[in-house]
Amino acid sequence: MKKTIIFLSINLLVIFGFANSNAQIQVILKFDGTAKSVVAKSLFCGRDYNCGLNQSEKSKTSRIDDLEIPVKVWRAGKNFYFLIDSNQNNKLADERKVLLLNGLQVKVKIRKRFESGKVLFLPFEISHQTYEKDGLFTDYFKIIPHYVSAGTLSYKNCSSKIALSDMNFDGRFDFSDADGGTNLKIDQNNDGKFWGEEEHKTTNEIIEFCGENFLVSSLDNTNLTLTPTNLEFAKVGEAVPKFSFVLLNGEVISSDNLKGKDYVLDFWASWCVPCVENLPQINRLKSEFKDKLSVFSVNVDESSRKDSAQRIIEKYQIFHFSVIRGLGDNDPLWKSFGGANQNRLTIPLYILVDKNGIVRYAADGGMQLKDLRQKISESK
Repeated sequence: MKKTIIFLSINLLVIFGFANSNAQIQVILKFDGTAKSVVAKSLFCGRDYNCGLNQSEKSKTSRIDDLEIPVKVWRAGKNFYFLIDSNQNNKLADERKVLLLNGLQVKVKIRKRFESGKVLFLPFEISHQTYEKDGLFTDYFKIIPHYVSAGTLSYKNCSSKIALSDMNFDGRFDFSDADGGTNLKIDQNNDGKFWGEEEHKTTNEIIEFCGENFLVSSLDNTNLTLTPTNLEFAKVGEAVPKFSFVLLNGEVISSDNLKGKDYVLDFWASWCVPCVENLPQINRLKSEFKDKLSVFSVNVDESSRKDSAQRIIEKYQIFHFSVIRGLGDNDPLWKSFGGANQNRLTIPLYILVDKNGIVRYAADGGMQLKDLRQKISESK
């Protein structure tokens, strides 16, 4: 049964994923060390997730997430001094101290050597702010990449500046950055700014540009390729995109055979704590509404986590209405629905479609799925 499900899922990717590869858009990317990225990481965080320096602390040493390099800060009156392992030899003794003025920013460069032997000195900005809570003051520090990879996206009579952010701070611009958030910015209205939800994307989602839909088919530090796709977004208030999948029990479910029925699609992953915590609620929904509402649980894990998903499905006894596709963010079904309502492929995600095939709800369900239940009641 699992082999059949995998085969059908891959076929769906081929049939619905890409179209007309001759119309691909090629974008040449160049490293820009003058532009600030969109992602920031808090510094000096303990195991309790409390970050920065509290009033009683004079100094602190920790490591920067993802970069895994040591960094130290200590007080100098109202200001601060930093040591950061800029040459990445896992030492601070050979580093020069950097002065950070209270409430301001300072730039540092961190050496990065790639497998090819190429060496870059990546510019970062470290900033300071003081926050007060319950009469206690804490000094917070953040590190932000002060570089992007930039280019111009041109298609037909449309042209816009784009910029890619290095979300995991490793000096590479690739698909893994999309896991950290909106790593692609497109100046759709050509106002010289990357503002608004429409201009912040991830390279894993469907990209709307010049009135057409595209998928990012390749990406590295020097090139980005967009390929036209006939995949469509699920949009609240509009007809649901055509889809089809196979449940674990072998039943084929499609948008066509669900016409005339209200139904919910629950998108979840085994690593998503709130998703798994809501599975009993989803099971309860299905039992409560019975024949009045169909419910389907769609797992969006990568292939490597299919066994974990299977164990969760067995634990919560939802086998009879579940599907495991094992395609992760490459799943065309997930791309169509995961981008609904500016969702950006985040989970949990619940889609409510009414008997007329119109998408009525696309969001995280609310506390104890209260919002989803309200929309179901309104649909009835």
